[in-house]
Amino acid sequence: FFLMIRRPPRSTQSRSSAASDVYKRQLQERVFLLENEMKVFRRDKHELEQINKRLLGQVETLSIEKDNLFKEKLKTDARLRKVETTALSNEKVYSVVKGLIQPPVHQKESPLLQQKQASNALLVKQNDTARQGTSRGLMTTARMSGNTSKEIGSK
Repeated sequence: FFLMIRRPPRSTQSRSSAASDVYKRQLQERVFLLENEMKVFRRDKHELEQINKRLLGQVETLSIEKDNLFKEKLKTDARLRKVETTALSNEKVYSVVKGLIQPPVHQKESPLLQQKQASNALLVKQNDTARQGTSRGLMTTARMSGNTSKEIGSK
């Protein structure tokens, strides 16, 4: 805030006049007010510097904690990957051991397997038919020649 400084009248040449005394007193009051304001500013500046130091210390502490948490997260992620790898490995071992211990459960058979089984069944049936036809043919031949099956077997 500014105070109006009253100057002595120009007509008064003497510094000891009443107007000059008022002027001097106003200057002294102004100097006193400015000195008080400077003390307040210095005190506030000192407090702000202390607050700034505390805040900088807290920022540094938080930065260190952040770095430590990041490092810990990296270690945790590495441990998690190791556990996942071990779990997958154990799962593979379990399935192999289970396959060795238990016979496979019949699941819905694939079309290729069904086709192969049908083809094998057809071959078996054809072989059976061929054998039966061969034995019938021998029996028919034996009857025609007048020999019985016992005679054919004895020859």
